[in-house]
Amino acid sequence: MGNKSRTRLRIATLGLAVAAMGPFLSNERLWAESISQTGTTGSTGQPGQNISLSLTNTGQTPNSISATGGNGGGYGNIQTEPNGGNGGTATATDNETYSGTGTLSDQITATGGTGGEGANVITPGTAGTGGAATATSSETDTAGPVNVMVNAQGGTGGASEDAMNGSAGAGGTAVAGGIGQASGNNAVTVNVSATGGSGGNDDGDGYGGAGGTASFNTISGTSGSGTVSVTANLTGGAAGPASGGGVSGASQSLSNGISGSTSGALSLTQNVSGGAGGQAPGAGNGGSGFSSLTVSPSCASLTLNVTGAGGSGGAGAGADGSGAQGTAIASGTNSGGSANVTAVANGGGVNSDGFTSNGGSGGSASSSATAQSSSGGAAVSSTSTATASGGSNGQESPGNGGSASAGATGLGLGQTISQATATAGDAGATNDGGTLGSAGTSLAQAQARGSSGSATATAIAGGTNSGESITSAASGPTAGSNTNVESYSAVAQPISSQPGASGYHSLAINTGLPSNSDAKAAMAGSPNVQQDFDLGDTGVHGPASTVLGLITLGGGSDGDGIQHTWTSSTTVNFSLSNLSSQDLILGLLAPTSTGNGFDSLTFEVTENGSMVLQNVTFNTLSGSTGANTYFTDNAIDLGSISGLQSLQFSLSVTTTAPGDSYDPSLIYGDATINADETPEPNSAALALGLGAAAFLRRRRRARLR
Repeated sequence: MGNKSRTRLRIATLGLAVAAMGPFLSNERLWAESISQTGTTGSTGQPGQNISLSLTNTGQTPNSISATGGNGGGYGNIQTEPNGGNGGTATATDNETYSGTGTLSDQITATGGTGGEGANVITPGTAGTGGAATATSSETDTAGPVNVMVNAQGGTGGASEDAMNGSAGAGGTAVAGGIGQASGNNAVTVNVSATGGSGGNDDGDGYGGAGGTASFNTISGTSGSGTVSVTANLTGGAAGPASGGGVSGASQSLSNGISGSTSGALSLTQNVSGGAGGQAPGAGNGGSGFSSLTVSPSCASLTLNVTGAGGSGGAGAGADGSGAQGTAIASGTNSGGSANVTAVANGGGVNSDGFTSNGGSGGSASSSATAQSSSGGAAVSSTSTATASGGSNGQESPGNGGSASAGATGLGLGQTISQATATAGDAGATNDGGTLGSAGTSLAQAQARGSSGSATATAIAGGTNSGESITSAASGPTAGSNTNVESYSAVAQPISSQPGASGYHSLAINTGLPSNSDAKAAMAGSPNVQQDFDLGDTGVHGPASTVLGLITLGGGSDGDGIQHTWTSSTTVNFSLSNLSSQDLILGLLAPTSTGNGFDSLTFEVTENGSMVLQNVTFNTLSGSTGANTYFTDNAIDLGSISGLQSLQFSLSVTTTAPGDSYDPSLIYGDATINADETPEPNSAALALGLGAAAFLRRRRRARLR
């Protein structure tokens, strides 16, 4: 039999004192109830002992239950007794109803037993699976606060001594649930976790065990007007390592897994994570993590936090596993007060040792946060963060970086702030640096509507391996109308991957290191700029050029007739080592404008922290001193490219009239001003003879040294 203990702890130890204070202690709990039991290990090849513990209406607090299944017995003789036993199951349950003024507090834990080791050497045998774990609690206090803590952990799968391409034991499943109920202004806290067991190790030529899955029963918190906080963590089990084949981690998906109700402050947190892939010569991929929660309460304040994380890929000598996608979707509409909504998505990384032949790809990430309040003057905050992971390096082929997208929407009648941040993963590289994978793209979009506030979108892409790290940001204010902003960053991706720019009041788009074909297409209508860049077959006869980026910045009216300033910028940090000794050329291509464009506009460029174009300001659209003259087919030499470490391009557009907008397009790179006017060798006389004509033909230039 398993070891079982039961303890009662007297809070008041002196009977006389209790009697004397009876009138004051009549509603207090005098006892704490705690029970714990661990199952015995199974004999050779036999399952571990199952354990089931429960409490009901003890009238005492705090209560604690801990149930642990016994471990499965390992194999015996590898010919006649090759199997391992399954881990024992564990069940822990508590249901309490009480009417006291103290806090009703319970801690419920269930842990499945570990599977027994199997042998797959001479006679085919199987390793034991991890034991399943179930933990639930339902607590009601009609006169005091409630605190519920529940944890279920699936057992680890049994290891396998393997010479016949078998597999280790799978991790055990986990199920958890928690309900807390209070009345009046008493607080309720519910914290529930369920984690699938890890797969067992394979010690031979087979496969690691699969990770166990996790799931929830009902999870909720309820109070009349007290603070309610509900937190739930759902985690898939990691796959076991192996010397043969890799196994993927357990994927997890949860939609609307928790709830809460109160007229006071309500806080809901739902976290979902996929399991890690198993280490192996050909490693396993991570499991995906998807988390979605939509609520529409009427309470004094709503705080909603949702996280979705992909599992990491395993390390492999032949090939690393890839990280999995993380997805988080959070939507909260509060008709009674403020709304603060946060969605965080993380793509799984790659657990690489750096010596694999083929790198794994980083996981992508997608997040969406929507916060709404119809209560007059209530604050609204929407924060969406998506972070993808980079690919791992490889001896022969590298992994790709994951892409990221983040969307944030805030709609209210008071101050409203929306923030979206997307960070893409960098490309992997071969260890000699000769070959790169693809870096991920990042897209951030934010919308805000309120009496005051702002919307900000930030997109980050690239990294050291890619040669450029780009951060693009767009922002604008809100004063009663919808404000929409967008940013996008990418390195060495086709221009066709860029998002549409229409419908946004501020935007910042930057594709670093575009292909020559995309660069030539962008310059097709700008002959003055095109003649500075020798891209191989454009008819320009100068030193070979490298286009470092194509940019669109812009701002435009939100239609409310109020003067606003829209800001956009893109910052590039360089880690390139193959630039020539030419100049940094900025080409202003062709702007897009509507209405009268703007009230005023300011453009600036910073190089290595120093301003090289400062306070370039315009108050008119047309004419010799207008913005169109400056931003159309104009090449600017920003000096020698030697020592280039960083660049920042910034645009500020102020508008009032509905329908006004202005979006300049830029190209920048390692090139030579007037490259196509450089005389051919042995043609000095021809150059002298045509000097005057060449001077008259010379295009408009601004040269900064």
